[in-house]
Amino acid sequence: YRQSGDPDAVDPAIREHIGGLEWLREGPAAPEPVTCEAEYRPVSTTLFLTNTCNLRCTYCYARSGNFRPVTMPMDIARSAVDLVLRNTLENKAPAYIGFHGGGEPTCAWDVLKGVVEYARGQCEDPKRVAFGMATNGVMSPEKATYIARHLNLVTLSFDGPPDIQNAQRPKVDGSESYDDVVAFIGTLREHKTPYVVRCTVTDLNVERLPELVDFFTETAPGAL
Repeated sequence: YRQSGDPDAVDPAIREHIGGLEWLREGPAAPEPVTCEAEYRPVSTTLFLTNTCNLRCTYCYARSGNFRPVTMPMDIARSAVDLVLRNTLENKAPAYIGFHGGGEPTCAWDVLKGVVEYARGQCEDPKRVAFGMATNGVMSPEKATYIARHLNLVTLSFDGPPDIQNAQRPKVDGSESYDDVVAFIGTLREHKTPYVVRCTVTDLNVERLPELVDFFTETAPGAL
């Protein structure tokens, strides 16, 4: 249709399904990019600490474990922290430091903890910097307690009831991860640490979405 302009080039059922073809017509020329004269001064940074992971999720986009383990050097992490903290002074805005990974951030524990302590040490006002992280929730009780005490927000990857969680998110050795995640949630709740849950939907659990909603809101430990 775009090439010929002939509506009959498209099956009538398809035309009806997508709401007609008029919206496919060439519109005006694309607008010119807006130029920005202000210098880029970020006040937040997300650090991908490592490609190492203690899980082997069946759908892992990063294919953790297939590559040589790499962990961010502390001097690079400090440079990122210095940049955003410097900009917060100029912009009079709070800084945000996030931990993510093509793996599990807590597998680079020394760097994670080092960044938190370094950033806090650079601020006269501890409230000037906030920390967040994405995690699979599988860690020692000591690490869980540290995160609950020192981080402002946690995004937890958790796929639902034991049969789904353990099938989609097994540990490296193939053992189950559900109980570890539930224990981590308990630590967060004990310390009143804000957290959100993200659930990955696959062909294994897509037909169980209503059940997953009920699980996370009613039957999960603590009623997430």
